Amino acid sequence: MIIESEAMPARATLPLARRALLVGASIVAVLAFSRPTFAAGVSGDLVSLSWLPGNDGEMVKALEDAFMKANPGVHFKDINLTSQSDARG
Repeated sequence: MIIESEAMPARATLPLARRALLVGASIVAVLAFSRPTFAAGVSGDLVSLSWLPGNDGEMVKALEDAFMKANPGVHFKDINLTSQSDARG
């Protein structure tokens, strides 16, 4: 059965363009009045709970080592979980 449909009327794109303009202007205003922030003097211990064995675990360890090299005051405590429970005690 073939049903002939009427052509859909073209929707006005002006409201969408106005909304996009307002969103863009809002983003520019927020970025213009915000200052970039950086962590200064990062130090302390970070606990890493991991379920990643093998190569994935080695990759996480490499990322931790690179982070500690860039931030000498930070130390990681790795807890490799071998079950579904929390091994922190």
